[in-house]
Amino acid sequence: DEFSASHADVYAAVLTQEMELVRPAVVVCLGRSAERMCKRIGLPHILSLPHLTGTARGAMVKRFPQLNESGATVEHIAEAYAQEIMNCIINQ
Repeated sequence: DEFSASHADVYAAVLTQEMELVRPAVVVCLGRSAERMCKRIGLPHILSLPHLTGTARGAMVKRFPQLNESGATVEHIAEAYAQEIMNCIINQ
């Protein structure tokens, strides 16, 4: 679900303050709503991955074709996500 404009403004302000404190190398967004929020407030170094819900399995397999061969198990998905995150951090 999308956030209302007033809620999004509050969340954006809090998230902006948190990012200023933490200054992460990469912000990992799980799902399109998170990605839109991070882009809305102009966060740099965003890595957008499919949300970890069961309904996003198709998006996960599309993003990580190796899951077709190994199977989209929790373990294999975690490995694919971890590898993608590490690659993103290393390439920053």
